[in-house]
Amino acid sequence: MCTVYEKIMPSCYNHTILFQEITCYYFFAAPSSAPTILSVDLVKSTSFVAKWALPPLHEINGYVRYFILNITEVVTSTVSIIRVYGLTKKIEDLHPHYNYTLAIAMVTTSVGPFSQPFRVLTEEAGKLLAHF
Repeated sequence: MCTVYEKIMPSCYNHTILFQEITCYYFFAAPSSAPTILSVDLVKSTSFVAKWALPPLHEINGYVRYFILNITEVVTSTVSIIRVYGLTKKIEDLHPHYNYTLAIAMVTTSVGPFSQPFRVLTEEAGKLLAHF
């Protein structure tokens, strides 16, 4: 956050000089808001691609180091935690026709809050959908 202060100072030769002083404060802390999971694309029987967006700039609170993606198998409650360095991630080696829940958090100086859960159902193995 930056603040601009204006100072008017007289100078010699009957001129007025306008100075601007800019003071900036940078807050380095954990993010105050979570990324938003936008979509899950290319859903197959054992994989899918998750995409998310950053929270508003004033809620990031520093430099984004990486994201933490939690993937939970709904039936078994098995949790996989993946460190991601971008806004998309292909998730592989999944079970066919399983429900998964995704949640994403961002890391600056420390871990911020996790997003709302996003549920994904992988396709059944061997199923071919006909398109007419």
